[in-house]
Amino acid sequence: MNRSRVSSIKYTVAEALQKDPYGANAVITADADTTYRLKQMATEIKRGHPVGGIMEELADIVGRLMPEVPSTPNKSEPEPVRSNDKQLPGNKEKELKQQQEKQDLDK
Repeated sequence: MNRSRVSSIKYTVAEALQKDPYGANAVITADADTTYRLKQMATEIKRGHPVGGIMEELADIVGRLMPEVPSTPNKSEPEPVRSNDKQLPGNKEKELKQQQEKQDLDK
């Protein structure tokens, strides 16, 4: 694929991710080496290799990428923990709040 076609596809993907609530966290790349390394990581995970080494490899990959991320100046992600609180019965909601406060203090 020629370079201009690759850039066009990357731009289209970035544009589509602007509408996704979690798209701001995406990294768009067309680097063949990165794709190969990610596939190798998937193989290592399936074989049961330690997560620590895999996380180091992922950190290395991310550190070397020059990401094209969608611009999202006013985008905010939903806070799932708080939005789900109202689904609990009254006594469970109070218990959950106490647990959350305790966890906040433990940090």
